[in-house]
Amino acid sequence: LFGDDVILSANTVLTSTGAGSLGDITLGKTVNGAFTLTVNSGGTTSFLGTVGGTTPLASITTDGPGTTDINGATVNTTGIQLFGDDVVLSANSVLTSTGAGAGGNVTFSKTVNGAFTLTVNTAGTTSFLGAVGNTTPLASVTTNAAGNTDINGGVVNTSGIQLFSDDVILSANT
Repeated sequence: LFGDDVILSANTVLTSTGAGSLGDITLGKTVNGAFTLTVNSGGTTSFLGTVGGTTPLASITTDGPGTTDINGATVNTTGIQLFGDDVVLSANSVLTSTGAGAGGNVTFSKTVNGAFTLTVNTAGTTSFLGAVGNTTPLASVTTNAAGNTDINGGVVNTSGIQLFSDDVILSANT
């Protein structure tokens, strides 16, 4: 548990080898710094504050096992955002990457759930590789006009609007 604001002064890897809740990594307040952040955990990785609000991170990556809880409303990077595990939205969330092309990709490798809004802004590709809203429909999903969106998870469920302002690629029956 990081209960204070976190400032990255170098590329950083946080790893917990614990299983389930013993593997939880919680960033309780803001996370800033123009460096990469990689979080490896079999538990829940929780972002409870704004990420990259003052100084956008270079990139953010979470690994495959476990869950990522986005509860801080905003994630800003200058490069990729790769969520390798299931994502739960615990607040209305805006994810923004200012990277160009593949350098700005925002990828959800597994499911995305939570009764909140999700907005993704990038000139790269927004990829939904798992089901969206399959256990808890999102309030809405919005992508910006730049870049494209790849829907590959078979389903996108929301209780409100779905606004894909960029080109949409269907990589699976949806």
